[in-house]
Amino acid sequence: MLMATSGEGSPAVWFYDKQGKARLTFGLYGDNNAAIVLNDENAQAVQIFRTVGSQSAPVLVMKSKGQDRIILGLNGSTQDPFFVFYDAQGVKHTVFGRY
Repeated sequence: MLMATSGEGSPAVWFYDKQGKARLTFGLYGDNNAAIVLNDENAQAVQIFRTVGSQSAPVLVMKSKGQDRIILGLNGSTQDPFFVFYDAQGVKHTVFGRY
């Protein structure tokens, strides 16, 4: 486990597995919004639960091989819900709302 500041200078806590790979992170982004990041065995993010905007709107990001695949949450300015996904070619598809 490591408690330190990120590259943005924000506080964070990293939890490492037996192979020394960061698997779980709790921290703040540079804009003071909070995040919980789950990483795979290569220390690459697979799921991010974070807040965005001045109203700290919740957003869940699911990733595959470093690419965003599903993003679900509340819009940072309007607080209206949204759901988007990205296909295998990286093309964004909106199911509802605005992101």
